[in-house]
Amino acid sequence: MPVTKSFSRPFAPKAPLAAAACLAVAAALGCDSGKLKIYPVAGAVKLPDGSPLAGGRVEFQLIDNPHMVTSRGYIASDGSFSLSTFEIGDGAPAGKHQVVVAPPVPKGDHDSNPRTRSIIDPKYLDYQTSGLEYEVGDDASLNRFEIVVERNKGR
Repeated sequence: MPVTKSFSRPFAPKAPLAAAACLAVAAALGCDSGKLKIYPVAGAVKLPDGSPLAGGRVEFQLIDNPHMVTSRGYIASDGSFSLSTFEIGDGAPAGKHQVVVAPPVPKGDHDSNPRTRSIIDPKYLDYQTSGLEYEVGDDASLNRFEIVVERNKGR
């Protein structure tokens, strides 16, 4: 009696879904270059008294499509930052962004709650509560932002 082998394709039904997802991402990124257009963005994070927030990170997320891309930058000791999306220092896509700021973690304090150890108000840790919004445009000279964050009142 001949033995017949049956090959199942358990992932075959997912292939059209994966292809559709790839096409959607490609369309969102733009058909011209296959890559989202990015513009240089830099600035500084300061406290209300004008002193720099030394360390930490800043993140910009597009409001119109928050799941598509997030641009990040580390805050230097003088409070300055530059954003990166695909490559270091390349910037962020044009559009209105919500912004979060995460302060530096105090040395030896990696296990405590970031909301209580933070030197800045914990509202800046969340896009929904930060209240920070900035518009990135195609003119790099206008993409310099001074972000002022309040101190943590509970500290």
